[in-house]
Amino acid sequence: MIIMTVNMSMLVDDTDQTLQALQEIVSGHQGYTADSRKWYVNEQPYATITVRIPAGSLDAAMAQIRALAIRVESENISGQDVTEEYSDLQARLRNLEATEKELLALLTEVRENQGKAEEILAVHRELTNIRGEIESLKGRQQYLERMTALATIQIEIRPKAAPASLSEPAAWNPVVIASRALRT
Repeated sequence: MIIMTVNMSMLVDDTDQTLQALQEIVSGHQGYTADSRKWYVNEQPYATITVRIPAGSLDAAMAQIRALAIRVESENISGQDVTEEYSDLQARLRNLEATEKELLALLTEVRENQGKAEEILAVHRELTNIRGEIESLKGRQQYLERMTALATIQIEIRPKAAPASLSEPAAWNPVVIASRALRT
């Protein structure tokens, strides 16, 4: 079980068109957008987007995403192997469920023998603790299953630089300023 994560930065012609194309790619792979942010620097739109797609579609989706860029400036693909943790969770769950079963049998026995209230409460309290641990481990197990089923792709989108203005403001020139002042 491997959690796949991709971080990339790409240069594009049009940020808005790229975001729209990314949404179509993600939808085509039955994924979803987890996070999206857009801002402007010197009237140029920049964006970051985090998407989740099925791990089996990662290579195909990455090829489509790369095709949207003028240039991919950086790309980092990493995988985190959680097989050992998942196996450990399964073993711990089996042990806790067996303990829970024994405690339920003990609770039934204590009730049938009309045990003291303190004995019943002690068994019940321990049973509640075990049930809480089981639920916690099942939650972690489900989280790992979801994380390995979907790959995470974080993309930084930068537009290509705007062309320099042809009418650059002139540096301060006292002769030009004096000439304009006299004309006025």
